Amino acid sequence: MIIYEAVSTYHLLRALLHCKKNKKDSILLIAQIRIHLLGEELKKYLNENFLKVISYDISYANKKNDKAVKKYFQSLLGNIKKYETIYCGCPHFAFGYYLSITNTPFVFCEDAAGILTRPEIIKNLNDEIELRKEFNKKCIEHGLYDGNNKNIVNYFCNLTAQCDLKNIPKEKIVDFDVVKELSLLPELERKELISAFIGDIKINCPKDSSVILTQYFTGHQILTFEAQILVYQLVVDYFFSDVKLVFKPHPDDILYYKKLFPQSEVIRQVFPSEFIPFIFDPKPKCVATVSSTGIYNLRGHFEECFELDVDFEKRFPFIHRYYAAFRIYDALKMNVNKIGCNDILLEQFENKYGASTEKQNTACVIDDIKSEEEEDRNKIISLLDNLNPNDCAIFINSTGDFCWYDYFRKDLWQNIVPVVIQKSVINPKKEDFYASPDEEVIYVYSKNKEILNMAKEIHIEKDLTNTNLKVTTAELSHEQERIKILEGMLAATERRLLLYINKENETEK
Repeated sequence: MIIYEAVSTYHLLRALLHCKKNKKDSILLIAQIRIHLLGEELKKYLNENFLKVISYDISYANKKNDKAVKKYFQSLLGNIKKYETIYCGCPHFAFGYYLSITNTPFVFCEDAAGILTRPEIIKNLNDEIELRKEFNKKCIEHGLYDGNNKNIVNYFCNLTAQCDLKNIPKEKIVDFDVVKELSLLPELERKELISAFIGDIKINCPKDSSVILTQYFTGHQILTFEAQILVYQLVVDYFFSDVKLVFKPHPDDILYYKKLFPQSEVIRQVFPSEFIPFIFDPKPKCVATVSSTGIYNLRGHFEECFELDVDFEKRFPFIHRYYAAFRIYDALKMNVNKIGCNDILLEQFENKYGASTEKQNTACVIDDIKSEEEEDRNKIISLLDNLNPNDCAIFINSTGDFCWYDYFRKDLWQNIVPVVIQKSVINPKKEDFYASPDEEVIYVYSKNKEILNMAKEIHIEKDLTNTNLKVTTAELSHEQERIKILEGMLAATERRLLLYINKENETEK
C-alpha cells in the first residue's frame, strides 16, 4: 500500500500522475484546506483513482506535543509501518514532522518544481507566518526543508528544474517531470484528467502571445498590495509593452489585471499551470513570471521562457538604475562583470534590448556587496585601482552604501561621473499610480576621461505607460555635475559616520 500526501494542487496532480504510472493500491492523504476547494468532479475522480481519500489538518503539529501528533496520525492511518512507500508531498507540515518523530522512512517530495535545491524560498515564506514560528524551528532542526532528515530514502523532484544538487545524494534522486508525464499519457486519459480539474475547456488566446503567471505577493506578506501592482506594471512596461499579454493569476490572487492592463486577456479559471501546454489554442509563444516556481515545469515546452527571481522582489524599485546601467555598458560595447547585482535582471535587459555587436573591454556593474566592513570596501577600492584604463565600473548603489567610499581616497571621485535618472508623470489623473517620481543617481568610474564623457552623453529615454512614468537621463552642466558629485560625497560621508556611531554603540553595550 502506498501513501501520497497532497497539500497544493501541484501535489495533487503529481500524486495522480505517479499513481497512474505506479499502478499500485494507494491512499491519498490530502489537506483539509485543499479538499474543501475541490469541485465535485475532481473529488469523484480522486475516489476512482485512490483506494481511500483521507483529509487531515496540515497545521495540527503547530501547537501540539509529539505524543498528540503521533496519536492524531495513527487515528487516521493506523500503523504507519505497514505502508510500502510514503510520498511526503510537503515535508515541512504536520505529516512530514510526524514521519520524522516516528523514524518512518519516506520519499521527500519537493514542495514545488525546483524547490529541492532552493529550500530557502519556502522557509522564508513560512518564517513570516506568526503561528508557524516555533514549529518552523522544529522543521529546520529535523531537516524537513533542506532534505537532511535521516529517514529520507529518496528525493522526488523535477531534475531539470534544480539549480545545484551538490548537497543531494545523486543515487537517491527520482526524476519526475509533471508536464512530461502529462504528455506521455494517452490522449483520452490526459483529457479525462484535465477535465476532472477544469472541465472540457480550450482557452483561446491571441497568436504569439505571452502568458504571465502571477503570484500572490500580498497574501504571502512579501509585498504590499500597491507594491504588487507596481511590480507587474514595471515588468510589463520594460519587457512586454510590445506583445499580446495573457495573465494567468495565482489561484488566490485577487488583483484586477484587466483594469490595470486593458489590452490584456485574463484567465480566471483555476487550474495547475502545468496544463498550459495542453489547453491553449493557439499555444502561447512565451510563458513568463517574476519568481513563480510554476515556470520550472514549463521550461522547454514553449518557444520562449521569461523569468526573474526572488531577489527581484526586493530590488524592483531600482529597476530604472539597472536599465540605465545596462544602456551604458551596451552603448559602450563592453562585456559585463556583475558584482552584487540582480544578474538575471541585467541578462533579461540584454536579451530584450542588447545590440549584437562585438564587445570590447569590460564594465564592472556593482550593486549590493552585502557588507560595509572595511575589508570588503577595500576589495572594491582595489578593483578600481587595478581597473584597466579602457574599462569602467558602474555603481547602481541601491542600498546607498557608496561601497567605494573611503575618507582618505577622495581621489577616486575625480574619475567618477554621476548619471542622473529623472522621472516625470505621464498622466497626473491616472489611478493605480504607485511609482516614486524622485530622481535617482548611478555612478560611472573610469580612468579614461573619454569613456566618462561618452557615458555622460548616452541619452536614455523610456516611456512606461502602465507605470505612468517617463524615464530619462538628465543632461548636466559642468556645475550641476560638480554639485551631484559633492552631494554623493556628503551622503557617503554621512553613511559612514552613522556606521561608526552604530558600531560604537554596540561596543558599549
